[in-house]
Amino acid sequence: MRLKVLFHFIAAIFISFMLLWMTMLFDIISNQSHLKALLLNLDFLIPSDNTPYTLEIICHLLIGSVIYFVFVLLFHTSKRLYYLCYIPLVFLFIALYPFLVFIAQRPIFQFSVTELIGWIITHIFFMSLMALVIPRIK
Repeated sequence: MRLKVLFHFIAAIFISFMLLWMTMLFDIISNQSHLKALLLNLDFLIPSDNTPYTLEIICHLLIGSVIYFVFVLLFHTSKRLYYLCYIPLVFLFIALYPFLVFIAQRPIFQFSVTELIGWIITHIFFMSLMALVIPRIK
């Protein structure tokens, strides 16, 4: 049991890092987006000058891990509900992009269709990794 929890913890951290890496890759490829910065952005809570980068990463990993473990609990409670909950998660992630752009304090964050597409692609990748890993850790 402990080993299973450890594997899930490692998977949650890894998948959250993969989301961060994918947003960084999208920023490099598009050469004009700020997806990584938006993903880690906390300036609506703490002024960006006072926010350590490590705190931004820790918050990202915590949020990603919470989402992952909610889905682990769903999987062990009801497999049907587990699979159905991916549908609202897609819509939540899609709605999150304009919401985060809107509440961001720094002017570099502007709504962009290109960034929205990148946001959706990277978050679908995140969900796909969860859907692959969660059922396989027994």
